[in-house]
Parts: sequence; structure tokens; C-alpha cells
Amino acid sequence: MTAAGGAGRKRRRVGRSVPEREILERIARMGYTACKLKRARPSYYAIKDGSGAVVRVRIEVITIVPNPDGSGGILTCCAIQVATFVPKERRRPSGVQKRERGGPRAGKADAVVDFEPIRERYSEYEFGGGQALRVKVVAVRITKSGSFSEGGEPVYDVETKDIIKIGYRGKCNVCGRDLTAGHNDHG
Repeated sequence: MTAAGGAGRKRRRVGRSVPEREILERIARMGYTACKLKRARPSYYAIKDGSGAVVRVRIEVITIVPNPDGSGGILTCCAIQVATFVPKERRRPSGVQKRERGGPRAGKADAVVDFEPIRERYSEYEFGGGQALRVKVVAVRITKSGSFSEGGEPVYDVETKDIIKIGYRGKCNVCGRDLTAGHNDHG
């Protein structure tokens, strides 16, 4: 059996799963460091367009990699998730307009909306050797597209800025002192 478009390649059986440890080791050999989520804390914003909408923005950091510019900084590979909540009477399930390229809104500008932060907090991750990564996603601009989700909620696009802090957690295995960014690794 061959996969569509994959002449001569065998199709994988459904249900076959490679252990996550093996996947993470493969990614590490490529120079990436996987991050493990310890506490997710999304940011919430009240939309000031009369809809009563609240937008939730969450960041998921998947991996980090040293910045190739030699600065000593890091780059993150992450996904931003946006969810909209509106009162029942404001949803428009019967008038759903899906967002499509070249669709009815093609060429129309999205409307910038005012918003107010309700809550902005850091999500926490761990990576290699007890290091902690804290990331807060902050909305800098929100636009209303004029389209609606399948549930009838208005679709908002959120432009964000990520605030990143790196630290250490725990005690040194060699000397027992608290780990800090300047701690000698004894080696």
C-alpha cells in the first residue's frame, strides 16, 4: 500500500505512536530545547466595541533555540491561541461568515478596536537543567474582522508582544546552593 503522492512509500498504520521521549531526543539533536509547561496563565482583554466581548490570548512555547546572531539570546518557537467570548444574545450563528481568502471581505480593512487588559500573567515552563522560562503574552493591537466563527462569535485578530524571563529553579546538586543565573556549574 502506498500513501497518496508518496510513490513507493508505505503508509503508517493508524494508532502507531513513537514515544515522546524519542521525538524530543530527535528535536534536541537538531539544536532545539523542548519546553515543558508547568503553569498556563492566559491574558484576558475586554473589547470596547459594544459587543461585550472578552478575548483570551494564550501562548504555548514549544521549543527554544540559541539566537544565530551570536548575541547569546534565545528565539522561541511558539503558538498563539485566541478565543473570543460574547454574551449569547450577541452571537450570530445564523449569519456565519467564514473567513476565506478572496471572500466577501477581500480588500476590506479590519477595524481596530479599543481594549482594556483584564489580566496579564506569566505562563511558566521548564527546560534543560532546572531552568525556568516565564512568558507573558501582551496584546498591542486588536482588530475586528467582520467575520464570525461557526459558533457566531465575532473574529478578532490580536497582535502581541511576548515578554520573556529566564531563571533557574532548585538547588545545585554539587554544592546545595540555590541556582541562579550566575551560579558556577562546577565544571
